[in-house]
Amino acid sequence: MSTKKEAGYKEAKAAQDTFRGCVENAMSGEQFKLQELVRDFARKTPGLSEQDVIMGFQSEGQTLIHIASKSGHEAVFDYVIGCLDGVSRKAAVNKADDKGYTPLINATVAENAQIMSKLLDFGALVNARNQDLAAAIHFAAGDGSVVRTKLLVDAGADVNLASRTGGNCLHWAAGKGRAEVLKYLLSLSPGKLDINATSAGCPTAVVMAAVASCDAGVQILVEAGADTGLVLTGNLTLLHVCAENDLRAAVTAILRTPSGLKCALLETDDGNKPVHLAAMVGNESMVALLLPSSNEPGDVASILRDGKERMKRWEERHAATQRYSNGGGGSSNNNSGGNKPRSTRPLEPVGPAASPAAEAEAEAAKDEGNDLFKAKKYPDALERYTAAIRLKGDDATFWSNRSACFLAKGDAPNALLDAEVCRRLRPDWTKGCYRLAAARLELGMFEDAAVAAFEGLKLDNNNLPLKVLTQEAVKRGKEEYQKSLSK
Repeated sequence: MSTKKEAGYKEAKAAQDTFRGCVENAMSGEQFKLQELVRDFARKTPGLSEQDVIMGFQSEGQTLIHIASKSGHEAVFDYVIGCLDGVSRKAAVNKADDKGYTPLINATVAENAQIMSKLLDFGALVNARNQDLAAAIHFAAGDGSVVRTKLLVDAGADVNLASRTGGNCLHWAAGKGRAEVLKYLLSLSPGKLDINATSAGCPTAVVMAAVASCDAGVQILVEAGADTGLVLTGNLTLLHVCAENDLRAAVTAILRTPSGLKCALLETDDGNKPVHLAAMVGNESMVALLLPSSNEPGDVASILRDGKERMKRWEERHAATQRYSNGGGGSSNNNSGGNKPRSTRPLEPVGPAASPAAEAEAEAAKDEGNDLFKAKKYPDALERYTAAIRLKGDDATFWSNRSACFLAKGDAPNALLDAEVCRRLRPDWTKGCYRLAAARLELGMFEDAAVAAFEGLKLDNNNLPLKVLTQEAVKRGKEEYQKSLSK
């Protein structure tokens, strides 16, 4: 005969298995299998109704309403919501899970306008925000849907709400290169949206569009009145970024503004005007577009020849890092970067291990390095990490660990170099973004540090270390800018 404890365990296990089955059927669109599970569980449990099961089953604060809302299956959603009475329904559609996601936010992330519309009809709060202060409007703008964005705006969404890491919905659209959403948002009544807004970790939307290489987006924002005169780290401007990234419509629009014309004459810390950056990458048509505003002697051909020489000098200065810097996620190809100290040491090869034995030896060396790092024996840890890299150079973890060790030792230039390699090897790894941002921050590259951290937060919006680093980069960047004004 089973004890009460055993019986309780069996009941809990049955409930857990039933909930897991409900989630699987909801996400796969199996409405009738879901209905059968819910009704069967309610029938076997005295005093429970289908409504109790729908509201009672939870995991990390998510009920079956949350699951149905993000399933993308209307029939599943209609069944689940139909099990609830009016009072329970109103509470259910506005219940936040443990991360602050409501059913409306879930449906928006799932890109389902029909379920979104039904939730709004049932009284979903359009401006409810998750733990990162992101609302449904942010996700709709970020995924590029004018239909879903308009649905939310028509329901009263506040377009100026700023999330902790991604700014307002204009930033989210710009950062993902969503030109059509930008156009729609800017078509709203004048004064409804702050086009030049900034927030922690976010530059203005036009800068984010340029970083995302969204030519049409930059043009739309500039023509709507975005500030074209911002000067970023290293004396870099919006025009420099657009010139180097071959954003022709954007450059044309910027040059029509008085501040944009001034930027055509501005040199970066490396001594490059926008026309020089275009010449350095051999972009003849961009050079021709910029030359009349650049106050440079000579014709297009001579500027292009000069660009080759500039590129040659730049490559000589940055030979050790030039192969990897494009993977770092900065605002440009780093041709226009500042004059911060950079490592010039030769890099180890980034190829795979020569054999399984070599791979095992590399892992062992890395583990030894980790133990030494924890003991703060940084020189010894560097030696073991280097040994691991020489045996297996294509492992981003090895480069990440050595970057952290260099930084702990006070060698930021070498930490930056290893972080760039790490980021190149695993562009979808938040740790690589963190290493890159941390090294840039230590070198005083505040804008570039914020960009690297922001890219990491786009991969994992709940990454606390990246949030802290982003805020620190923005704070120190503002302090540096204020100091420059007082000189």
